Amino acid sequence: MAENKIINREQFLATISKSLGRKMPTTVKRPTYSTSPQLDVYKNHTQDELVEELCKQAGRNFTKVTVTNSKELPKIVSEKLMEYGEGTSVIWKDDRYDKFGLSEVLKDAHVWDYKKGKQNINVAEKAKYAVAFSDITMAETATIVQYYNMNHGISFSFLPENYICVIPKSTIVPRMTQATTKIHKQVVAGENITSCINFICGPSNSADIELNKVVGVHGPLRSSYIIVEDR
Repeated sequence: MAENKIINREQFLATISKSLGRKMPTTVKRPTYSTSPQLDVYKNHTQDELVEELCKQAGRNFTKVTVTNSKELPKIVSEKLMEYGEGTSVIWKDDRYDKFGLSEVLKDAHVWDYKKGKQNINVAEKAKYAVAFSDITMAETATIVQYYNMNHGISFSFLPENYICVIPKSTIVPRMTQATTKIHKQVVAGENITSCINFICGPSNSADIELNKVVGVHGPLRSSYIIVEDR
């Protein structure tokens, strides 16, 4: 099969149209909606009000939230790295650690580097803490959105015992609508968007067995968000 080429599309659509008893359409007209409720939720909220909503929802997601400024951020991260005992930390290969003044605090952390291959996974599965950044953050569901690439390994988010996510305040949007719109605009603009984007809503939990809630079924046992004013 040729790369980036759709095969037998017209034949496939013609078969469906025939089964529906109608002619195959040649054009598609985008519908005009009288209302757009997906755009109305929190649309008049200030950034501070979105932070408040995010904090409320994070509690329901079993996630601790700390709100701070860039000056206090290194201290907060340092405290988080001791909250559940000492242990190895893993971080991405990302210049945001320098930008937010975290290089000294995380100087002993293992840096996820694709050149290190499986060593990254071996360290991450034994790590006490992972420290990462949110690319987009949804207030309505307290969801962090993260773009993955060769230096942002996918298993980075699932293997360490505790997950710490630094959320620049400017990344916070009302809900999924705005998050996907932003991603779509990046694609349309020709930006090199990763093929893997994760939406993370706190530690995993399950109530499959007798409706007993169990947190940390798989992946990190605990998650913490640190909301910080952008530098």
